[in-house]
Amino acid sequence: MDESSESDSEKRKGKANTSTIPSVWGNRTFVALFIAQAGSLTSSGISSVALGLLAYELVDASVSEVVGALLTIRSVSRVFVSVWASEIAAFLGTKMTMLVCDVVSALAVLGFFFASTVWEIYALSALLSLCSAIFTPLYKATIPRVVTTQQYPRAVSYSSIAYDIANIGGPALSGVLVMLVGVRGNFLFNTATYLISALIIWWVPRAIFQHM
Repeated sequence: MDESSESDSEKRKGKANTSTIPSVWGNRTFVALFIAQAGSLTSSGISSVALGLLAYELVDASVSEVVGALLTIRSVSRVFVSVWASEIAAFLGTKMTMLVCDVVSALAVLGFFFASTVWEIYALSALLSLCSAIFTPLYKATIPRVVTTQQYPRAVSYSSIAYDIANIGGPALSGVLVMLVGVRGNFLFNTATYLISALIIWWVPRAIFQHM
């Protein structure tokens, strides 16, 4: 009976400790960074489908072939570029690096609006993937600086959920946008998304990004 009572007491203490952890959604800085990252991830998912449709419009290229090539470019960029993200951030500063990545991404997506060849699509996609490969690890490194140690596991889990939802919702949203504003209009929406992300990063205090 004593062991059972002790076990019940420990469970109640665990529940009490969990309930006293402040929600990460009350942390304005985390919420701002989360929205910026979620927007960037969703834009990436939207672009992957829209670019295949754009290539088909231009030269009747196979959508599956173009999307496959774009995924290859993205994967290679993540492997070979993300490892240099910290060095780039050390040179430019983390906040400036993330700002530059968002602005360059916006310009790259805007370039898709004017693209007239498949090779232009591949070149702009490579630039977009490079920015994403740099931005994502810097975002992940920022999370521990804006949340408490107790909040960190939840913050990471929410970020992972956003990544999964963006991978599913991005292509779905792309289909809706294509129906509403056309393939090229899709890229204008994406451009606005990256610019909003840049504004959010600009709003976050520089002190958050220091000593990373």
